[in-house]
Amino acid sequence: MLFLDFYASWCEPCKLELPLVAAWARAHPGAAVVPVDVGEERSIAAAFARRYRLQNVALDPNGSAGPLFAVEGFPTIVVIDRNGFIRAKWEGLNPAITLAMNHALSSFGKP
Repeated sequence: MLFLDFYASWCEPCKLELPLVAAWARAHPGAAVVPVDVGEERSIAAAFARRYRLQNVALDPNGSAGPLFAVEGFPTIVVIDRNGFIRAKWEGLNPAITLAMNHALSSFGKP
């Protein structure tokens, strides 16, 4: 199970949701959670990642990955199953994101 978490450092809702997602990722090492910093320089992305304790951050400086997953705003999490199919997508701030991620992992994370 792969969770792609699209965000930008200037996004205020992202600053609230990213720590929830990062903590969930640390508690679920079997799930791959990849934060995707969109449209920013490496130095800005690195400083933001340190501040919010993000690991394995992917950089999308040109914003070219978002359209592949129909990302229209931030934060957006895209869930991809083992076969490469998009199983869920959540857009906008979701205070209960960890519950949604738990549900996706239990529903779609089975081999």
